[in-house]
Amino acid sequence: AFPCLYWLCLELFGSRRIAWMTLGIVAISPIHLIYAQEARPSSLWILTTLIACASLLRAMRDRTKTNWMLYAISLSVGFYSHLFTIFVALGHSIFMLLNERFQWSKNLIAFSLASIAAWISFSPWIWFGLIVHDDAMVGQSQPLAFNELVKGWIRGISLIFVDFSINEASPRLHILMFLGILLGVLILVGATMFFFCQSAPRSARLFVLTMIVIPFVFLILSDGVAGASRSAAARYLLTAYLGIQIAVAYVLITRMVPYGRYQKVWIAMTGFVMSIGILSGGLMAQSEFWWNKSEGNIERQFAQVINRSTKPIVLVDDFFVRFFSLSHSLDPDVQVQFLAKSSAPKVPPGFSDVFVYRASERVQRELATKHELQPIQPPLLWKIK
Repeated sequence: AFPCLYWLCLELFGSRRIAWMTLGIVAISPIHLIYAQEARPSSLWILTTLIACASLLRAMRDRTKTNWMLYAISLSVGFYSHLFTIFVALGHSIFMLLNERFQWSKNLIAFSLASIAAWISFSPWIWFGLIVHDDAMVGQSQPLAFNELVKGWIRGISLIFVDFSINEASPRLHILMFLGILLGVLILVGATMFFFCQSAPRSARLFVLTMIVIPFVFLILSDGVAGASRSAAARYLLTAYLGIQIAVAYVLITRMVPYGRYQKVWIAMTGFVMSIGILSGGLMAQSEFWWNKSEGNIERQFAQVINRSTKPIVLVDDFFVRFFSLSHSLDPDVQVQFLAKSSAPKVPPGFSDVFVYRASERVQRELATKHELQPIQPPLLWKIK
């Protein structure tokens, strides 16, 4: 993604300094460090988005079929890598309309054809994934109170630059120190967005603002309609966060390089951004668990309990992928049996201890008719006496 981000910044501003500053900010960004280590499509989504953005700008500048084909292909692959590439495509459409001043220009015609081609290539998944299996997204997100949504939005923006894994259980001094840093981050983002809107070239300004605003607005609207909370999940807004980082890098470079009255202030801001990013990454690298994997510590405690048994077996009543994190901490001689969803659970004989992992209410009821269930960490882990 780094060379593609560099390419995008060159297409936007034609400045290597801005491109290098953007790479520096993204390279130490906690939110990108977190999700680069996840078994999720986040990194591929970022890559396809950057290629689509850069190829679109290049196609507008150098009108060739190859450039427009590259845009269509990258957008299509982006659809298949992450459903929320839809917001990227929508942002590009709004940008093209605004940039071309609603005139039916050659660029707008070529863009429309390339977008239609990408949507056609994605249509089989729309049919089978969203229409035939319309329950695929059920239960993916739970509703939150408005104040909790606002906290999630603020937290997501702060994760672009700083992450010390602070929560309500942290020491009060740590929370107060983090709130001071958070206030500095919010002031920085607000100030840079103000100066970016004032000084950035019109085309670049429109492109970056649509890159930021469209995902936020449509996720918030979808949350209001569906009663969900996806806008509070930082991983759904990674492409919008890239736009914020590009804007911050542009303002820091353009305000630092020419000598002026407030040059030292902007140099200090740059040092602040780099320092908290590097510190966040250092703390993350030394920590065995981070906030996004808080269950990992509980799973390891479960493994210690199970491993102490002489001849244990674990009955798993859940989607098998969830069991992977626990399985890594179990001893090799621990037996595992996945329970069938369609039949009554059976306790196999010949084991010293029988544990039940993530037992559903149905399994708990059926086991309780013949056995005594001892809660270890309900509803995650039980033991059959």
